[in-house]
Order: sequence, then structure tokens, then C-alpha cells
Amino acid sequence: MRHDSAAAAEWATAGAKLGRELLVKHGLDVGPVDIALHVRPCEGLVRQLDGSVEKRFSKKALLYPIQACPCASTLQPLFTPFSLSVKSRMPAREVPL
Repeated sequence: MRHDSAAAAEWATAGAKLGRELLVKHGLDVGPVDIALHVRPCEGLVRQLDGSVEKRFSKKALLYPIQACPCASTLQPLFTPFSLSVKSRMPAREVPL
């Protein structure tokens, strides 16, 4: 999706602010922020009456750069084009489904 120059400048400012905030408050240098995700952080675990454990998430979604999310390493291959076939990327004994 194309944005006008004002929206692009606003996003660049917001991305830079987000990166600077993570560096200053958490000591996490994420570099330039191109992709950001709306994330609802886990506030803790709650044990239910039946003994099961359930995660409790925040009501408010926060903006995080994709580099700061644990899923970034698993998503990276989706954004990188592969010229290799599935068979060539798998170990010799493995068979693709």
C-alpha cells in the first residue's frame, strides 16, 4: 500500500521513536524499524478451578518492532525468497510431507 509523504514521514518518526525508546528503557538495539506489530503482552498465569493454567494477556495492545519479537527468527524465511527446493533444504533422511 502506498502512502503519501506526510504519512510516510509520520511512520518514520514513530518507528525511530519506538527504536529509541526500546534502546533507552530496555537496552535493546533493534536498528531501523520497518515492520511493527500490535502485541498484547502476557501479564501472567492464572490457575483455573479445574487445575489447568491459563495465560492472562493485557487488554491494551502495544506497538513492538518485529525485531524485538521472539517470532522474528521464525518469520524471517517468509520474507526472504528461497531459490532452493524443499528437498535440498532438508536433511538427507527426512522426507517432506
